[in-house]
Amino acid sequence: MEATQPGVVDACAAVDERGVLSLFTVGARGEVTWRERTDAGGWGRRQPLAGEATQLAVACGLRGAFTALAVDGGGLLQSCAQRTAGGAWGEWEGDWEDDDEQHLQIGLACDGRGLLSVFTLRTDHSLWQSSQDARGEYRDWRRLGTELRRVHALADAGGRLRLSVIGEDGSLLHRAEREPGGPGARGNASWGVSRCDRGAAAVRRRVAGDRRRGRGLCFTGAGARVALGGPALVRLVAAEDGAGGLHVFGLDPAGALQHRTLP
Repeated sequence: MEATQPGVVDACAAVDERGVLSLFTVGARGEVTWRERTDAGGWGRRQPLAGEATQLAVACGLRGAFTALAVDGGGLLQSCAQRTAGGAWGEWEGDWEDDDEQHLQIGLACDGRGLLSVFTLRTDHSLWQSSQDARGEYRDWRRLGTELRRVHALADAGGRLRLSVIGEDGSLLHRAEREPGGPGARGNASWGVSRCDRGAAAVRRRVAGDRRRGRGLCFTGAGARVALGGPALVRLVAAEDGAGGLHVFGLDPAGALQHRTLP
């Protein structure tokens, strides 16, 4: 794996409507930066997104442009968005909380209609969702669950949002929309629920970590296991670019971000 950036505490990768891969990082002082993958296979200049963050989530939504969601040093949500794909960014905005809720973990996912949903696991271990309407405005928060420790949100090939969560007792839970946005995109009736749904993991490629060695692994749809090589890692994130290449980013214990491309 090639080293791409030192001094990283959080990172995420996403692809816009042009098929261009972007890497977003949070530095040791909370600084947020953004850089694009070039056609030549290198990386463009890192550009600051101002603000400060302890964790970050990014997704491509309306107009094919990115929205970034961050938790600031006070534990509150901030967001900013591009006006067009590859274009300028707006200012960071707050006012996501009704009171002074704090956020343990955040997620951002785009459904089959091109609309974003924000997920937050709060300090009381309850999971909440706020989704865009057709105008791009975010609806009021609704609670999806309680007594949870970790959450991962994504959209499947049919455009439905899926949640995989770890409960307080360590159990694996899975929840999926019955259709993108659900009936009227309101109320818990739009969500089905199942426990430990193994079918949800049957994606074309998955990236995981080997807990014993800290090594990165890639699993193809056929079940083949490919070692990613490189140093021991503490976190992995991945994104597929417009040409179908899988880009894997690994954070090592020293805070250096590593990168490898898989065909």
